[in-house]
Amino acid sequence: MTNPSGSFWTRMNLCPGSYDKNPEVLGYILNGPGRGTLYTSYVFLSVAMQELAFLDAGCTSTVCPVMNGTQPYREEYYLEDDDKYSFDDEFLNDYYECKNKTNGFRPSSLMALMMTVASIMSVLGLPIVGAAVDFTPHRKLIGQVLISIAVVGNAVQVGISQDTWIYMAALQAALKLVIDGHQLCMFSYVGELSQDLEKDLPEIQGYAKIWNDFICLFYIIIVGTVEIKKDHAHPDGCTDVVTIAIAGQIVACIIGGV
Repeated sequence: MTNPSGSFWTRMNLCPGSYDKNPEVLGYILNGPGRGTLYTSYVFLSVAMQELAFLDAGCTSTVCPVMNGTQPYREEYYLEDDDKYSFDDEFLNDYYECKNKTNGFRPSSLMALMMTVASIMSVLGLPIVGAAVDFTPHRKLIGQVLISIAVVGNAVQVGISQDTWIYMAALQAALKLVIDGHQLCMFSYVGELSQDLEKDLPEIQGYAKIWNDFICLFYIIIVGTVEIKKDHAHPDGCTDVVTIAIAGQIVACIIGGV
């Protein structure tokens, strides 16, 4: 049932009743989808960076062996079944056994390397952000600055290409600290969202979860429809993972910025 009194958000059941007592409840709820889409965009971006890393090393493409003309098409790589194509074991062996390196590491190690660097940066940087949040009156400003950096960082990653992917990988590793720091700032408000947390917090968290999942699902549906060609494995119709990653960053910047 809708609330006959109170703000538009509570009357339309878009926000819990505690919002009328503390407007920061709405900020807490809407903050999740913005940050969540920035996180989700990394899924598409990571696939593109992985693909570009393999191509840069001269390995067989993980998505399309003839992408960008780096590998000759070999009919024996594919098995046809009811107009659908899939990689055979020979292709997969060529892919997994590729020992070429780019920038000093194997492309298959890119994700693990990025997460290692990102985790180290977070371990070293988050205590500093936490101290600033706890012992200075600037937690709101710090959160605003960090999320702004995250949005700008995502906007920069729209420029991912064969020439820039290594720089985008380094930027993505650094952005983990930025977004984690912003999340830390947000959590510092939880204890102040209501005078009766035992009663109101489950409802607030429930609304926050619904909004976050709905917006992230909406984001995935939009980006998922952006395909240059359909048949994922067929060389005449390879999915352009770089274009999808760029589209994902643009949409994430719009949602995250709003």
